[in-house]
Amino acid sequence: MPRELSPKEQQDVLNHPALPIATALAKLGYTPASGVWDAALRMHRTPDLARDLMIYVEAGQPAINYDLSVPKNLFKSLPHGYSIATLMRDFRLKITGAFLLASDLVVNTEATLNLLERFTRDGVWITDADGRHGLFQPSGSSHHTPAADTSDEISAKDLLDLIDQVESQRSVRQEILSPSGSLQQHSHCTQCGTKIQPGKKFCPNCGAKV
Repeated sequence: MPRELSPKEQQDVLNHPALPIATALAKLGYTPASGVWDAALRMHRTPDLARDLMIYVEAGQPAINYDLSVPKNLFKSLPHGYSIATLMRDFRLKITGAFLLASDLVVNTEATLNLLERFTRDGVWITDADGRHGLFQPSGSSHHTPAADTSDEISAKDLLDLIDQVESQRSVRQEILSPSGSLQQHSHCTQCGTKIQPGKKFCPNCGAKV
């Protein structure tokens, strides 16, 4: 059971610049709700994308029109020619997952492109609302527009799990190749000095990767 935040921790959260991002993710139905803060910290690394996320929510979450490329902020160019809208379309992502993947694409372009290549090659197992389990392989060229309530879209949680799996496997391989280890777990964030709990990949204060 999650521990309760102390009054100071509650105040720190209320004053944190990532709070509006967490609020926007929650309004978009981010699941699980318990992970929304970590997701907000990841988005906090990319202020322009975070701003587009909040603008989209404030605009009432308008439907995507691929023919007209609207809303415009979902069609802004990302590394390698992707956009929020095309990530949703080609990889069948929910919008929260597309924003999080876009943030990783900006911050860690090469690793995220490798993830998308693996995703396209090997697919990912998804579970429909009726419990059916199947392999989804994005073609990368489909022009199908996913409906907002499509049950077999890939959730932000599943996407983060997939990214974490790939990152963990890469870390293990690098540790084997270089056991002296430049990848040791830091006890404190190298950016802001906040104490990091063992096993965490991102700073709970500034969102930096550790």
